[in-house]
Amino acid sequence: MNTFLRNLQFIFRPEFWNLAYEYCPVWDKTLNELLDNNRFEKIKCYSGYVDGVYALGDYHIWAENYPYAYARNCFIWKNDKRGVVEYRPSRLTMLRMRERVKKDLNRRLAFRP
Repeated sequence: MNTFLRNLQFIFRPEFWNLAYEYCPVWDKTLNELLDNNRFEKIKCYSGYVDGVYALGDYHIWAENYPYAYARNCFIWKNDKRGVVEYRPSRLTMLRMRERVKKDLNRRLAFRP
């Protein structure tokens, strides 16, 4: 019931009406577990820090284009192999992830509906 009531807010938030990529309950559950057990970190490369992609556990997660394509691309680095997830989490998980990115990285986010 609590989840149902929290989801009602999206009726009044048109920015969440049209999202890219298909919802995936497996990715939603995985991302929630990652949020429970890890912190976001910046990813460093040869030219500085990568903008828009952040490390969370063994995953590199896209954290731009909020909310249209937010949290959708996930690069998995295990045993020198890379996999890409082209799905999105639930809208509630997107909101949760946005708050965590802000908290963990002390990042000021431009788009705040």
